[in-house]
Amino acid sequence: IFTAAIERRYFEIESGKDRNKRTVEVAFDVGEIILPHNDSHTPFYEIEIERKAGNSSAIDTLRDKILALAPSAKVQPAPKSKQGTDLYRKSRKSP
Repeated sequence: IFTAAIERRYFEIESGKDRNKRTVEVAFDVGEIILPHNDSHTPFYEIEIERKAGNSSAIDTLRDKILALAPSAKVQPAPKSKQGTDLYRKSRKSP
């Protein structure tokens, strides 16, 4: 029902030592969600933060730093699949 054409760049951030060591992956996704039934192309930009190892508090710390640097950013808990499905459903309701 949709295609997510996304380019991803990612890296890992480590913090802490020994038992307090944490690893978080930060991914930058840029692209578009395409709805073939009406040929609509919706831009897509996302910073994804994923815990790889250690305490999940590293995610909260990093999220807070990102939001401090980019206050207009919004937390989006929905995965790309839900965002694409929502766009599809919305487009079907429009005249």
